This record gives sequence, structure tokens and C-alpha cells, in this order.
Amino acid sequence: MFPNANPVALDLLSKMLTFSPLKRYTVEQCIAHPYFEGLHDPEQEPTADGVFDYSYDESDISKEKLRSLIYEQMYIFIIINLKINFFFLIVINFYYKLKNALFFFNILNKGLNLLIL
Repeated sequence: MFPNANPVALDLLSKMLTFSPLKRYTVEQCIAHPYFEGLHDPEQEPTADGVFDYSYDESDISKEKLRSLIYEQMYIFIIINLKINFFFLIVINFYYKLKNALFFFNILNKGLNLLIL
């Protein structure tokens, strides 16, 4: 299916995408796979003590409420990015105004020095 793909990567993908959960690779097995040979360091990879709690994912939430929550997160993301971008625009604008003012001040100063001398 992918003639130019790395065979080690294809092996890992086939083991990760196995339909049966009993035959599918675990996270630990995937990380220990030869594909991640240069990246895997067991000393720096702690594991969780217990099973992760996904109970929030099983709540009965209406479509409207879910849509509202998604819009809220999008709004927050956009507003934060706009504030950051606006702040940088102000800083850049101030920098260029200051740079131009200093440039003209230097020209004026040189002109005054010529008049005095």
C-alpha cells in the first residue's frame, strides 16, 4: 500500500492499528519498538501508577451543550491570540516610532553641531 514507506514504521503501524485490543500493542510496547530506538530511554519515561479516569467522557451531554462548550473554547483561544498579537503590534509600532524618532534626533543633533561649529 505504501511502497516507499519505512518497513519498521509499517510494522509498528500494523501492531498499533490491530483491531483486537488483546493483540494490539500497548504504549510500553510501542515505545520499545525498534522504530523509536534512538528516542526511547526507559529511565526518563515514568508510567502511571493507576488506570486513567475517563469518566468525564461518559457524561450524557446534549448536542447543544457540547456545541456551546466548543464555541466557548474557540472564543477563548481566539481572544487570547488576538490579545497577544495586538500586544506585539503595539510593541513593534512603538519600536519603529522610537527608532524613527532617534534617527531624526540624530540628524537634528548633527545639524545643530554644524551650526555651532
